Amino acid sequence: MLWAISAFAVFAVSLGVGSRARATLLARIELREALGVLALSAVEKARAVVMDDPTPDMDALTDDWATSSKYRETESAAGNCTAFVEDEERKVSLNKAEAPVLARLFESAGLARDEAEELAQCVLDWRDQDSNFQHPQYGAEDSYYADLAVPYASKDAPFDFPEELLLIKGMKREIFDKIRPFVTAHGTGVVNLNTAPRPTLEALGLETRTVDKILAFRAGGDAKEGTADDVVFIQPQAIITELTRSVPPLDGAETAALSNLILAEKVGTVSSAFLAKGRAVAPSGAILEAESVFERTGKTLRAKVSGVQWPSRS
Repeated sequence: MLWAISAFAVFAVSLGVGSRARATLLARIELREALGVLALSAVEKARAVVMDDPTPDMDALTDDWATSSKYRETESAAGNCTAFVEDEERKVSLNKAEAPVLARLFESAGLARDEAEELAQCVLDWRDQDSNFQHPQYGAEDSYYADLAVPYASKDAPFDFPEELLLIKGMKREIFDKIRPFVTAHGTGVVNLNTAPRPTLEALGLETRTVDKILAFRAGGDAKEGTADDVVFIQPQAIITELTRSVPPLDGAETAALSNLILAEKVGTVSSAFLAKGRAVAPSGAILEAESVFERTGKTLRAKVSGVQWPSRS
C-alpha cells in the first residue's frame, strides 16, 4: 500500500508540473498573439496618417506623420503600444547611391578612407547584375565569397534589406550598427532635404558648414526641428533662393555644390516610402515589435514582426 501511495503521489506531482508547464506555454502564446495584434494595429494607424497626408507633394518634419499623436500610444488589456514613422528618403539608398556617397558614409562611421572606398566598391559589386569588378583594385564578386568558410554567391541584384550589408566583404558589425539608421533599400534615391539628418547630408558631399546652415534654417527660431516655426522647402527649385536669404547665407562655393545636387536630382522635397514601427509592452514587461516599409500609395514593401522579448527572471 505504501509503495502504491508513493507511486500515485509521484504521478500526481509530475502531472501537476506538466499541467503548469502547458498552462504557461499557452499563456505565452496567447500573450504573443495579443501583443502582435496591438503592435500591428499601431503600425496600421501610423500608415493611415501617412496616406491621409494633405500635402503629398512635400514632406517635412512638421507633417502629421512626423508629429501626430494619433498613433503614439494605444492601450488594451494586453498592454500598451507606441509607434512612430520616418521617411525612407531621409536616408542613403543602398541601391542608388554612387561609390563616393557610400564611402563618405562609411568613413563617418569610423573606417579609414581607403577601407571606406573599398567597402563602397564591394557594395556596388554586390548589387550590380554581373560578375565583373567595378573598380580595378577594389571589390568582391563570387570568387571571394566562394572561398569563405560558409560560402555563398554575390547577390548581383538590388538590396532587399539593409542587413545584407553584413554579408559584404569589409563590413564590420560595429560599422553597420552606426550607419543602419541612415541607409535604406527602398525609395527613389532622391534625398529629402526637409528631413535628412546630418550624416546623410554630409555623405552627399556637402561641407559641414553647409549642413550646419541647412539644419539651422530648417529648425527655425527655436532651433528645434518638428515644431511650428520650422522652415520647409516646398520645391527643389526654391531651396537655393531660401538659403541665400538665411543668416548666415550660403557662399558661392556652397551654392554651387548644392545647386549641382539639385540639378542632378540627388536631393528633393518629397518622400515616396516610409517606415512605421510599433512596440507593444505587456504589464509583465514582455515586448513585441512590428514594422512595415510602405509606399505612399499603401503598397507594402517589407513587413516584419519580432519574437517576444520576455522579461528577465532576475
